[in-house]
Amino acid sequence: TSPTISTSTLKGFTLGGATSGGILMQVAGTGAAGTYTWPSAVPAGNRVLQTDASGNLTWVADGGGNALTGSSLAQFASTTSAEMRTLLSDETGTGAAVFAASPSIATPNITSPVINSQFDLNGSISGGMRLQVASTGVSGTYTWPTSVPAGNRILQTDASGVLTWISGGAGDFKADGTVNMTGNVKLNGNWLSNDGGSEGVWVDTAGKVGVGTATITAGVALEVNGIVRAGNLLLTSDRRAKDNIQSLNSADALRKIMTIRPVAFDWKSNGKHDNGVIAQELIKVFPFMVNESAETGQMSVQYTSLIAPLIASVQELNKKNTTLAQENQALKAKLESIERNTASVKDELKEIRQLLKSQKGK
Repeated sequence: TSPTISTSTLKGFTLGGATSGGILMQVAGTGAAGTYTWPSAVPAGNRVLQTDASGNLTWVADGGGNALTGSSLAQFASTTSAEMRTLLSDETGTGAAVFAASPSIATPNITSPVINSQFDLNGSISGGMRLQVASTGVSGTYTWPTSVPAGNRILQTDASGVLTWISGGAGDFKADGTVNMTGNVKLNGNWLSNDGGSEGVWVDTAGKVGVGTATITAGVALEVNGIVRAGNLLLTSDRRAKDNIQSLNSADALRKIMTIRPVAFDWKSNGKHDNGVIAQELIKVFPFMVNESAETGQMSVQYTSLIAPLIASVQELNKKNTTLAQENQALKAKLESIERNTASVKDELKEIRQLLKSQKGK
């Protein structure tokens, strides 16, 4: 009973007290060695052993529970979030929790958080959304809409930062400045349309443009229902863009031009008085100058193509005029010769008369 053992090596021993049970103390299975100096006094309740680097053991307060590294926080007494907040701190002050990179928090309920830089929103699908403050550090409050919008909507804010979903049309607005449209865009009450509208500007999928009309004649790139005003109009006429170049026969051109009937008329669409030709008549003389719409059957005239035969006609008339001038000059010379001869005959007749008169007087 109560033996004294001095400087002994024990590989394991059992401590038994006045109560039932006991404590078994033994070295680690690896046989590691070390010296631990036990506290000299019995501790108060709720204390745990703490060692320093030399193996000196001291009793320290454990905060009212047992600290077991293999167990969860459920073993502790109930702790409110407000109580936890007072225990958390980082470099910025009390109440901030610092997580590892890209933490995963399932279904959190966060009220009035203050986010100093940015946060990512990720759902059940791939990808996500990142919201961050401006680089200048400006502040402001935005109130998000209360309901999920229908398709094809964009966010609009008022002066107070209240966001609402508004119709944005069916299309994608891209950061590079392009706009892909599958519907209509309304501009100041007029439609820029690709679905057959007849107001404003109409553009089809081939890049053809209609102004005031959605019907573009086959082979036409720009169709205008109205008056076109321009400071100048340039038409491509470079030799390098042309093949099969032939000079017009001026006599044939004049003959054809003389068969064209110039007319004065009033437009049915607006009553405006105008001059021109009739396409149904011109097509008989110059078929390539008349275009007939495959959609409506309406005919239009390429008036600029009339310039070349008109030039040739003027040249033909000039040749005829030159010939007539030459013939007239020759006739004039003959007439002058006849007139000179007539004057000479007259002089001779006068002399004969005088001679006859003088003979009678003798």
